[in-house]
Amino acid sequence: MDDFGSRTSVRSLTPMSLGDPMAILDGMEAPPPPMPQDILEEDDDALVDALVDTLNHEHQVRQPHEYFWNIAWDRVNGRYDFSRKMGWQSKRTLPEVLQKTLKLTWEITKPLIEAGEGWFAVKPMNRKFAPLVDVPVELTRMSLYPNSDHGDHFNTVVYDLVFSGLLAENMAMLVIPEVDGTPSMDPLQEEASAEDSGYIPNYGFGAALGTPQEQAAPEMKDWGQAFRVRFEAFNPRMVWKDSTGRNRYVLWTQSMTPDEFRAEAETRGWKYIDETIASALAKDDTGMDPDAETMRVRRDADDAYGQGRRDTIHLTHLWGSLYNNEGRKMGPDGLAYYIVANKKHLVWGPEPSPFWHKEIPLIVTPLLRIPFAAYGKSLISTCIDPMDAWVEILNMMLDYLQQAINPPTEVDLDLLSSRYGNQLTSGISPGKVLLTEKKGGAVPAIARSQVPDPGSGVWNVLGMYRQEKDGFIGLADTGAAPRTRNRISAQEFKERSAVAGGLMRQIFKNMVDGLFRPALRQAYLLTLQYIPQQMWETYIEEKVQGLNPGTPQQPQPEMVPPGMPPEAAPPQQQGPEPPAGDSPLIKQLTEMKSWSASRRLRELGRAFTFKVEVFDAVENRRERLEKLSMVASSAQAVPMMAARVKWHRFTEEFFRALELPIDEFLWPNDKDTVDQPIPMQQAIQAMTGVQDIPDVPPSLPTPPPGGPEMGIR
Repeated sequence: MDDFGSRTSVRSLTPMSLGDPMAILDGMEAPPPPMPQDILEEDDDALVDALVDTLNHEHQVRQPHEYFWNIAWDRVNGRYDFSRKMGWQSKRTLPEVLQKTLKLTWEITKPLIEAGEGWFAVKPMNRKFAPLVDVPVELTRMSLYPNSDHGDHFNTVVYDLVFSGLLAENMAMLVIPEVDGTPSMDPLQEEASAEDSGYIPNYGFGAALGTPQEQAAPEMKDWGQAFRVRFEAFNPRMVWKDSTGRNRYVLWTQSMTPDEFRAEAETRGWKYIDETIASALAKDDTGMDPDAETMRVRRDADDAYGQGRRDTIHLTHLWGSLYNNEGRKMGPDGLAYYIVANKKHLVWGPEPSPFWHKEIPLIVTPLLRIPFAAYGKSLISTCIDPMDAWVEILNMMLDYLQQAINPPTEVDLDLLSSRYGNQLTSGISPGKVLLTEKKGGAVPAIARSQVPDPGSGVWNVLGMYRQEKDGFIGLADTGAAPRTRNRISAQEFKERSAVAGGLMRQIFKNMVDGLFRPALRQAYLLTLQYIPQQMWETYIEEKVQGLNPGTPQQPQPEMVPPGMPPEAAPPQQQGPEPPAGDSPLIKQLTEMKSWSASRRLRELGRAFTFKVEVFDAVENRRERLEKLSMVASSAQAVPMMAARVKWHRFTEEFFRALELPIDEFLWPNDKDTVDQPIPMQQAIQAMTGVQDIPDVPPSLPTPPPGGPEMGIR
């Protein structure tokens, strides 16, 4: 190629006649105007190249992080690298990593499971929407907990996310709607008319066809609910996020067999089906993705599937904005969806995002967030080194015991019995008998070496290391109070408990801000967009019927104290009167019944914010118990303080913090339990153990200046 950009030789160029330069300009035509950027259409190969380059770049950026992920997963599965050890050395392992991961996973998910369906609340943006605050709560709860799951699936997803977030540095959850094509929810209407059987597409891994395919068996109707929001936990190793932290795109991969791919592709309407299968089954492995195959082998090892599966087709999904190496945006404006098979064929897309919330449906967030970093930190992987060192110390101790039991042996080969050859072939083992020749020499035929005693200093150092190890990884042992078996001071234990409690609060905050609130917001907006119109009208109609006058609410029975006759019980009070038929709330709900999906999203989309307070409530309860315990211990040490404490209120507050019913554990009195008098003298004696106590409350003595009475020295 020459300097002019031509592929021909310079000598073959025809010399241009200079002539009249104006004539040349008159003969030239103006170049056509450039086409707008949005009109230019990229071919499939350009889109595939851009997506593959993006995946390779993110894979390269994440490699240093994956090194620690793999170590953490190996330790959970009980795999250690003992390749450098000799055959006689010990290769024992400890399930410490797995146990600590399971303990902390349960510690984090326990508040959510115990709270049931009431683990989140809604706050209106202004007073206008305050009467409708239960609408987003009920709609979101209805989509989160369909009748077929009863909440178990969502709790399982959260458990998987927390477990993966402790080992890896990310949690990934997919939030997409699932709509039943059944047009009616009326159980009496068995068959729907042809004109009303419009099928609503289901957006999962690619959009579904416009009409459902005929199948041999009919789909079973779910008369309880025709809509739900699907939550799915993804393996963080199969998800890649934007390393710049701008959340422009998210990639994830999956593998399947050719038959699975064909069935999925025909259902979803994908393209390049035959070409993808042919390239995947080629004997020269031209269609094989080596990086995806390596990740599949690692995933199968984690999941205990083995390598017997033949998942030869690897799909790469991208949701977001796609950019090429030059930084030019490709595909349609806004978010789009792409699927590439084996890094060769664009089987789906670019498809504009069908979701009106304009967010990526795959939420990726770390459990421990690091500012200005694309990836966070794993609580378990940061504690791998001290736990691995403890395994090494255990094996060193076993190696020493083996050396002490069977020390090195020196054998004189000339003194061995010549009638029994090869006596040392199997080595020297405890209890083995070697036959020797009696030649009367002073040198023994067999001499055992003496293994020196390690000394008490080794055990002291070992105890110190164990104490430091437990203090370092105690944060991964339990939520607020790490358990240690070594003797530590009470102040050090309190400091470790405070640090662990602060770390748990940070973990809860990251989960609420990065996972739960975005998931609830997307689920609520997807419900407003995709809920069937008849299901929406039925919900509003039932809500209006519950508010109509003439529908008395159930009376609230009061608690009857034990031992009180029924006739002496206080009268039952009726619930609040329902609003009148012309109340603003009923009028507003009646108007909302005819709202379309766009109207629902426009009016109610940003009217509420979600709050998740169940984790803060757990930590606040722990703090209350710690404060009450400090008051009790301080009162036990200071009798004058014990004399001033209202122990009946202290006892009730303690039982409330334990979430135990007061009426079942405390003796009632004719008056209210709060005003029940308790003999102060007996209470102080029980708390402090001091029998002779002056008048209550005692007068505080005035200590001399600088005296030791008040601890001043």
